[in-house]
Amino acid sequence: MKKITNYLLVLLTVLFMGTFASCSEKEDDVTELTSEQISQYTQDIVGKWKVNGAQEFWRFDSSSYGENWDEGDGIYEGEDGTYKFKWYFKPSGLYIIIRIQGEYGNPDTDCPYTILSLTSTTLSWKSNDGYQKTMTRQ
Repeated sequence: MKKITNYLLVLLTVLFMGTFASCSEKEDDVTELTSEQISQYTQDIVGKWKVNGAQEFWRFDSSSYGENWDEGDGIYEGEDGTYKFKWYFKPSGLYIIIRIQGEYGNPDTDCPYTILSLTSTTLSWKSNDGYQKTMTRQ
């Protein structure tokens, strides 16, 4: 009986280890950004973007800070209720650290966004949970 219990504990441990995912783990379809891409994306992302099919906006400032708001919720640029954030690129993607209650989150716990496309007029990304956004420069 003791052998069966030990066997089941080992089996459950292995199963649980395989089911937990971390932001730091790489997905098979994610390609690391090169230093040239990071430099280019850092320049290209600066500006104001509108999410296609929504009234949600993202503004990326050259200072590596920005603001996010949703006019559909009656919140406009610069008003109380907007989300302030810090942003930067790493080889694993775009990191956005939202300020909550006056504090910025821990960058070690924030997950990257995978850049699907970034041109002078269009920005498209996918979050670690698979949610995709496409935006147009304003």
